[in-house]
Formats: sequence, C-alpha cells, structure tokens
Amino acid sequence: MELHQIKSFAMVAQTRNLTRAAERLNTTPPSVSTHIRQLEEEFNVTLFHRTPKGMSLTPQGQVLEQKAGEILNAAREFSLAARDAGRQIMGNLKLGINADPGYLKIQPIVHELFQNYPGLNLEVAALNTREILKQTARDKIDLGYVFGRHEDDRFEFRELGRVTLDIVVPPEFEKTHARAGWQEIAGLTWIQPASLCPFLDQVTALLAGKNIKLARTITANDDITKTAFINKGIAATVLERSEARAFQKQGKVFIWNNHEPIFTRLSLIYLKSNRNHPGIRTLADIIEKMWARPALK
Repeated sequence: MELHQIKSFAMVAQTRNLTRAAERLNTTPPSVSTHIRQLEEEFNVTLFHRTPKGMSLTPQGQVLEQKAGEILNAAREFSLAARDAGRQIMGNLKLGINADPGYLKIQPIVHELFQNYPGLNLEVAALNTREILKQTARDKIDLGYVFGRHEDDRFEFRELGRVTLDIVVPPEFEKTHARAGWQEIAGLTWIQPASLCPFLDQVTALLAGKNIKLARTITANDDITKTAFINKGIAATVLERSEARAFQKQGKVFIWNNHEPIFTRLSLIYLKSNRNHPGIRTLADIIEKMWARPALK
C-alpha cells in the first residue's frame, strides 16, 4: 500500500468519477484505476461498484473511506511538522549585558526565546560596554547591550531607548551639597573607570561646555571596585537612574539633582557580517520587541 494509492481512492470516493479524480490529482484515469485495483487486490476487497452513473462506494469502501481520510490528514500534519523542523532555528548564542538583568528585560526575553525557539541556547555574560564592543568585534559574543554613541562601521546598532543618568554623591555631602552647583560637585572626588565609560563621558562633555573639569579622580579597574567605592562612600559618580535609586534606598548615596537632565542611549549591537544569521537575527528581534513594549505602571 502506497500513499498515492490512498489519495486516488479518497479522490474517487469524493468525486464518484475516475476522470474528475484524475484531473484533480494531475494524473490520468488509467493511473487512478490502477491504484484502485492494486488496493483491492492487496486487501482482497471491493471498493467501488462501477455503474453507468459513475463510481459508488461498496460497504467495504465506505468503511475504508474514513480511514483513508485519517491517513491523509496525518500525512499532511507530518509534512507540515517536517517543514517546520527543517526551518527550526538551532544553535548557541552569547549575549553581553552591561547592567542589571531586570533593567535590561532579560527575564521576558529569555522566556520568549525559549518558548518559541526551543532549539536555541543562550549564554548571558556580564560585561561593561567597552568589553562588549571588543568581544563582539572579535566574534567572541554574538550580541550585546552598549551605552553611548559609537562610530564603528563593523557593527549593526539597534537603538533600544534613552537612558536617564543621575549623579550620586557620598551621603556625608548631602547637607552641604544638596543645592550646590556643578563647580562644587566637580570639586569632589570622582570615580574614574579605567576603561571607556559612556556615562562619565556625558558628564565630562557637559562640564567642558561650562569650562569645568573634575578636580580629583580615583580609578576603578572594574565594576566590582566601582561598586565597592560607592558602597564605602569614597567618591561621586554617575549611574543609570534605577541603579542610582537602588543605592540611595540603601543609604549608600544621595542623588544630586540640582542640574539639567543628562541622557545617553542604550543600543543592541552585533556584527554586520552576522546580520543574516538566523539565531542572532531572531534574538535581536525579540529584544527590540521587548523594548518597544510600554513599561508596566
């Protein structure tokens, strides 16, 4: 028994006519007739009565018509599943993150990815913007979040949103500097990251326009050291707003807000040479979709 024989049987049962069945199957009446005869001989049954008005199902044929329909439906479902499996995106992806996973919407992104693309695996690496740029350029990570503006033709940039920045100062200065101006705040000790810092770049650019420079800096070689400096109240710095508020809630800093708004941008990057990679494109689309959704109140 072959699938094409069952197709011929089901079509003759539907049309009650060999010629019309052959037309719909894009074959010839003799071929359809041969398929019917082969089934009848293989299973020792009579499927149709041949009459001047056409083909009518025998009682045996009526029983088998339903089964033929079930077989053909199952075959269609198998075909669809096989095509989907052939299109299924599979592989391992590495995503660089430069801020708190909650802020970067990692939980809903992972949920969406694993629910709809079970063939993809994801590794998340906590890095700063400089490292994400460097490792993406070397193809060590596939995609990454970066703060700030970067002119680099190697990368595809998908801008996700504007980031509000806050100046945080050791709490001991709250009484004396809450209403201070930029000159006084710049006169405090500031944390100076050893590598690229888009947040501090925004502040120094703003101060340059006022002809003001940071008076003293203390260098932090990594984010762990920077966080330790903040926790110990050693120096002022600039943070993304939600992070700044978290430190303020813990009593580690006070947010100095006697200044104009300061913003930077958050983007997702990957190599232009990888823009057609199915997995990278899929994850980038999911991240962009999550950031396009309005925030819950």
